[in-house]
Amino acid sequence: MQKREIGHLLVSQIGMECMGGSHGYGQVPSEKYAIEAIRNAYQEGCTFFDTAETYGKEMFEAGHNERLVGKAVEPFRKDITLATKLYLNTQEVENNGLEKVIREHLKKSMKNLKTDYIDLYYLHRINRDIPIEDVA
Repeated sequence: MQKREIGHLLVSQIGMECMGGSHGYGQVPSEKYAIEAIRNAYQEGCTFFDTAETYGKEMFEAGHNERLVGKAVEPFRKDITLATKLYLNTQEVENNGLEKVIREHLKKSMKNLKTDYIDLYYLHRINRDIPIEDVA
């Protein structure tokens, strides 16, 4: 599969948004099926996988999709680009400070994803109460 650059990251031209393994596109598949789909995508040359800390909260709990993706990509983690997203809650930031909140979310995502690094970490939604300049 052809590759493309996202900044300094080299990723497969076709990536896999993994949200559907937890919610969003009709009936949620079994965990076994979702893991198989992710692994099959990798076997076909996909090296870019995207999730978010909130995926799955509607039907399961926050972090569900990250845990699913972490389990699926564990055998080939070092060979892929893994992306996840965070959401900044106004009250949480006001109570704990922006840097601390981001670090806590990042640590939890890494634990969910069974990895000690995330290749691309970005905002899921911009919270207009928190200046984007401060987040950057």
